[in-house]
Amino acid sequence: MQIKILGPGCKNCVNLERNARVAVADLGLDAEVMRRSRPLLTAVQQA
Repeated sequence: MQIKILGPGCKNCVNLERNARVAVADLGLDAEVMRRSRPLLTAVQQA
């Protein structure tokens, strides 16, 4: 399983990634957690 955290790379994205990794470990899941930051693209999409 892959869990992708998509966002601009803000503090909330970092916290979400950390919490996801803790949850995966606590549940004993075989999952890969990845964070993809695209600040410029996200800023353009919000405009």
